[in-house]
Amino acid sequence: MLATFLRWFPTRKCVFAGDGGFATHKLSRFAARHSQQLTLVSKIVPDAVLHAPPPERKPGQQGRPRTVGARLPSPLKNSQNPTKFRFVYFSLLSSSQGY
Repeated sequence: MLATFLRWFPTRKCVFAGDGGFATHKLSRFAARHSQQLTLVSKIVPDAVLHAPPPERKPGQQGRPRTVGARLPSPLKNSQNPTKFRFVYFSLLSSSQGY
């Protein structure tokens, strides 16, 4: 459904918000591929296993390409460091944006 929406409105930027059922690898990869047009907001479990993108392959490298990169800290560990977060205040309704 999101792919159809993005095809119908190729110049619009979209924010898709969903509950924990939408925090899947498949949907996250889709949102990453369309990051210029789509932002995904969903709930994630505190002990989720997160990975960086896979490293680039070296020329002539043998074997199956890696599907994930280095392991990243869990959301719970990231939330325990308050210096990584900052508050941003904004207005959802703005007449200059045409909403």
